[in-house]
Amino acid sequence: MVKKSVIILSAMLWGITLTACSGREAFLDSSQSQNAEGQSAGNSGAENPGEDSLGAKNPDADIPDGTKTTDARTDRALKMYVSKDGLRNSPYALSDSGCYELFMNDDWSTNILYTDMATMQRIYLSSDLSSDHHSEADTSYIKNVMGGACVFVIEDELYIETMGYEDTPGALYRADLSGENRDKLLTFDTFEPFSEGIASDGDFLYTLSSDDMLTKSIVRLDLENGSLEELYELPEYSAFLMSAYDDCIIIKTISIPAPGDFTDDMERYQNQEHILYRYSLNEGMMEELMRWNQDQIMEICKDDQLYFFDRSDDSLKNMDMKSGEIHTLARPMAKKGAAVENISNILSVYDQHLLFDCLDGRRFNMDIETMDVKEQTYDPGYRGGPGIVGEYEAAFLITVDELEIPVHTYAPDGVTPIVNIHGVPNLALISKEDYWNSNYEFERIRNTFYEE
Repeated sequence: MVKKSVIILSAMLWGITLTACSGREAFLDSSQSQNAEGQSAGNSGAENPGEDSLGAKNPDADIPDGTKTTDARTDRALKMYVSKDGLRNSPYALSDSGCYELFMNDDWSTNILYTDMATMQRIYLSSDLSSDHHSEADTSYIKNVMGGACVFVIEDELYIETMGYEDTPGALYRADLSGENRDKLLTFDTFEPFSEGIASDGDFLYTLSSDDMLTKSIVRLDLENGSLEELYELPEYSAFLMSAYDDCIIIKTISIPAPGDFTDDMERYQNQEHILYRYSLNEGMMEELMRWNQDQIMEICKDDQLYFFDRSDDSLKNMDMKSGEIHTLARPMAKKGAAVENISNILSVYDQHLLFDCLDGRRFNMDIETMDVKEQTYDPGYRGGPGIVGEYEAAFLITVDELEIPVHTYAPDGVTPIVNIHGVPNLALISKEDYWNSNYEFERIRNTFYEE
């Protein structure tokens, strides 16, 4: 028998009006949902340091002409839908009302799971919650993803990408947010399946891809008819889509010295050159914004702002990527208990806060407006701390611990039965204020899909 609460959830997802549950409207506003992207940060009280230690912009830089094959002008602002971490490193996809992910089965099939923010339940993305979820008739089921698969959301549509394997090419499918009306939009018979960050203006998808495994290009996919076009060939294959705003796409390339240029591998690594570019769709032009050597800075983009820790003067700086102006926000960082030389990685920018890790295993958050730095403290059971999946107006969807699911399968001999444990992160909702203050009073998402 299907539980009453599950029936309520099913009714909501498939278009029947419902009353919101449990009074969490105060920190959930579906119009503000973000997946690895939040509100853009400003330069409040910033100091202009004048001449900077890194190449803010090289006027003599040899910027390639690229190959512009079509008029790509847009009158709608671009928005990031998959972060700079890339599609294959982004297991969760947020919509205004919930979160999508893939649950891999032991026969190379997968199911789409849906977490609903109103009822706080995680279910199979199925119109019939009592159906066989391992049948092709079920909207949550995908039969064969041997090469891998990913999901992402653009506005009110769900996209499922399969990577392909052996002689079977990858493909991109589009469906309603309910999982229904799934159709193939694109077969990857020329370009590689998408793996980098993804931006969109609602009409087109923009990302990076390659058609020869030697070069990488900015490409544009028409979300109406599935046509894929190359817009600009980049100067390096090692390239990443970092951010997007207005009509601009922010790209970072890494130039790796030839093996013979340096006799020492570490010296070769340290002389890798990172270059940040801005590509304007309306102008069809690429412009260099900044360049630096490996380990000189650690950077992260948020909309039209670039934040970076500069090792040369132990500071946090930011660049307005519209104007190119660089400002010092905090210096020295050592006085705040987090010297730049001890910082290992910037994780994210959410809610006007930088979240970053240090070499000694500690994690900190920094309020970009007040410049206050706080250490994130965790219960040892969290194994590195609750991870942020995405954000809503005043709350984060986070991972907490693991749901261990036994999977009955066979040993490599194909005869001996064995049980593997499939670990699935548990999800929870927490207010942003509680998260930043390491007060983990969260509300768990119910794993209804596993209880059925």
